[in-house]
Amino acid sequence: MIGNVYVIGSYSTKFQKWPDKSGKALTRDALVGALRDAQLNDAGVVENAYFSNCGMGVIWGQDMVRGHSMMAPLVEEGLFPERAPIINVEGACASGSMAFHLAWKDILSGFMTYPWPSAWINSTIRICNWS
Repeated sequence: MIGNVYVIGSYSTKFQKWPDKSGKALTRDALVGALRDAQLNDAGVVENAYFSNCGMGVIWGQDMVRGHSMMAPLVEEGLFPERAPIINVEGACASGSMAFHLAWKDILSGFMTYPWPSAWINSTIRICNWS
């Protein structure tokens, strides 16, 4: 077990309605923004994603594979590793905190260095990327 866990980069989209942007585009903006803030030029260092959301199933009928459907274009663009796990996290309004906690545990245990917890909140994304 390692001692300290640090947030090395984060990004948040502006809290507003985004009628001209798709969920996939917002997910892309969030990942690119977090990587830029962390000064990581290689998206390949990201080892997994915890994709949290509490409304996509109700709003878009996208139950079981929320993160996978939002992140597939990022894999195609080379912005997310092809075989990195995407874990969908559901905890109502605590979904983002749960994603953060899971990534923190991955780092603290020494299992991963760069997990990417993300939170989709009412069609707005808040992302952290840390080590």
